[in-house]
Amino acid sequence: MDRVTDFGHTEIELLDGKKYKVRSLTFAEKKEYLKMVEDIKAQTKEGSNLVTAYLDVQVKVAQFLLSRMNPEITLETVEQNVNGEVLKKVLEIAFYDPFSLIKM
Repeated sequence: MDRVTDFGHTEIELLDGKKYKVRSLTFAEKKEYLKMVEDIKAQTKEGSNLVTAYLDVQVKVAQFLLSRMNPEITLETVEQNVNGEVLKKVLEIAFYDPFSLIKM
């Protein structure tokens, strides 16, 4: 996938054929994301099924990232229509880092 080089958005097609807009996160949203991940970790009970918990985190992360421009998207929609390839594209866009271009 090409890097996002403008301040607009990119459309991502989910497995059901519907298209959703995705954009790079603001710094405030990145902080919110990090807090959400920490909260999820804290809520994951010791002894719970690690594989299931890991998949649940992926669904919640995908929903969080997609909901920035698509507030109507639900966890169920994400769970049924996002796979690893779609999530990879969403992550590349949401966490675009311009400093990576200059090898800092």
